[in-house]
Amino acid sequence: MIEFEKFAASISKYGTENAYDTLWYSTPENRRHNLGSANNRYNIVLNDKIHSLIAQFFDEDDLNIVCSWYMNYHVDKIEKMGYNISYYDSDPYVCEDCDLISENIHCADVIFDNVKLKGPIVHKFCEDTYPIGEIHRGKFILAGNNRQRLYSCNPVMSTQQLIEQNNLKDVLFEEEYNFQKVKYSIVVGCS
Repeated sequence: MIEFEKFAASISKYGTENAYDTLWYSTPENRRHNLGSANNRYNIVLNDKIHSLIAQFFDEDDLNIVCSWYMNYHVDKIEKMGYNISYYDSDPYVCEDCDLISENIHCADVIFDNVKLKGPIVHKFCEDTYPIGEIHRGKFILAGNNRQRLYSCNPVMSTQQLIEQNNLKDVLFEEEYNFQKVKYSIVVGCS
């Protein structure tokens, strides 16, 4: 075990080029399935769309990614473009694991905790939370799907639902697409 700890320490946020590898080799085995799910085909397609929208619509240096889950893809792609990203997740295990790849991970619930966000907000799991636009104002990229799972308190049926629930006044982009029999909705806008 000591050898593994030395290895994990050597590939921390200061020593590797690939955040996924850092997480894979340092996350306890009983949580690695979450890392795999966070990097499945659906999430890679969604993350690529979100990265393109960030580059197209946000010229601010500071961004917030809420309900970030395992955010290695953002660390490897968006942070390297020069953005200063603050990540927020309410799962203490996710925050503990991801602390190895970014010093900007905050273990907080942006809906129910008193959190002040600076800059645009990216929320790619809107189906799993109360509408963030009811709590925070500003520029948003919002994404969600219509899967009705036990923990999905707000299944997203359309871009119009995202616009209305989050009080968006100026809509810059909206898209709906199907992927593996699930409907996804993405909106960029301002409240």
